[in-house]
Amino acid sequence: MFKRKRVGKADVIVTVIILIALYAIGIYNAVASNLTTDLATMKPDEYQTGKYVEADVAVNLGSYCQEESYRFHFIKTGTADYYVVSTKKDAKDCISLKTNKNTEEWEKMAQETETYMQNGGKEPAVRHIKGQLRKCDTDEAKYLREFMQGTEALGITYSEYYIQETDGIDAYAILIAALGITLVMGLRFFLLSRQNKDWKPEEEE
Repeated sequence: MFKRKRVGKADVIVTVIILIALYAIGIYNAVASNLTTDLATMKPDEYQTGKYVEADVAVNLGSYCQEESYRFHFIKTGTADYYVVSTKKDAKDCISLKTNKNTEEWEKMAQETETYMQNGGKEPAVRHIKGQLRKCDTDEAKYLREFMQGTEALGITYSEYYIQETDGIDAYAILIAALGITLVMGLRFFLLSRQNKDWKPEEEE
């Protein structure tokens, strides 16, 4: 009996479709993450999930939620904190910030904001952020409302959106993954094609 290996057309088509999708998503996210809108120029009713924004945070009212991420339910992969921030010193149009970076600096800013709003004096140092707008889910919105109870009397307003802080690495990671898959699959097809080219019939005894 003669034996040989052949690369099926279906395998090639499926691989090409997957790679095209990965490249399209990666390119879109990479471009979109660099085409940001200044949050200060937007009204809360103009917020849209998925829109990339950047902002100069003037005040930080503190953290109202901490999220721990797990893989397989027991392997902890990270922790993110939710802060209520605003580009305005009077805390108008507050929005949440979800970040897993520079926790100590954000906590310090929250303390500076509390001192500033209660006693006046030195303003908190402005912090620049960049990220993607997302709508709070049911639990996030619930924790936010509880945290912000009583603030309306102080003239503080907020929306149930948050900024997922990002530096654009996630977008480029998709492109890198697609490139890696391209190289691996290209090498696989090359080796199989060489194998088919050099194939000589062998008869099993």
